[in-house]
Amino acid sequence: QGFASSNDTLKKNNLIHTRNTSILYNQDFGQKLNINEKNKMKSYFVKNWTDKSLDTFERNSWDDSTILPQWMKEYFVWHRQERQKIKPSNWKQFRYLVMRCLSTDSRCGGTADRIKTIPLTIYWAVRTKRILMIYWSRPAALEEFLVPPVGGIDWRVPNWLVEHIVHGQYAGAVPAFEKWLLNSTDVAVRSKLQSYNGGSLYYNEKVKGPKFEELYHDLWRICFTPSP
Repeated sequence: QGFASSNDTLKKNNLIHTRNTSILYNQDFGQKLNINEKNKMKSYFVKNWTDKSLDTFERNSWDDSTILPQWMKEYFVWHRQERQKIKPSNWKQFRYLVMRCLSTDSRCGGTADRIKTIPLTIYWAVRTKRILMIYWSRPAALEEFLVPPVGGIDWRVPNWLVEHIVHGQYAGAVPAFEKWLLNSTDVAVRSKLQSYNGGSLYYNEKVKGPKFEELYHDLWRICFTPSP
């Protein structure tokens, strides 16, 4: 798929690990926080620092999976590298695929309807070399319930980037969305997919290797963990 698979360029920017404990280091304020002793502060970081990436952890959570295909693992590495490069001064140099649900949207479906399309959406992100992100404001931010796990894929939209890539035209049906996505030159393409099977039939038809249902468990653990 053309994604770099080397981990050599992945550096520990915000997480420093010692033998006996894990310490979160905020470069902006020069503060070191013992995660084991200050869970409340960790919760604050996870929920409020949407412009800080948790995926700078040295260990990749997807390395343990024997189910996820190699192309997907390579995308996760590429996604991490690209996301760390995004700044207010250069965000237009990247391309994004945003799974969204806004308070102004007429219909989004329930939590399962919104999230279960994640394997298919990642497949599309790979095909188009777009950075996958998720943004909800209806009924609340997804981060109120689920957050990216340390060592996983960080799908959060930085606060300053929301106004640039979240709002605008979107597609809600699988065939229509794919046609638009594959032909789009827009910086950001937004999806609000509604599919009774989460796009599993389409995914299994298009993608060789483990089936949608076989990889979903491992993929979920790489994308989500309960919010502290």
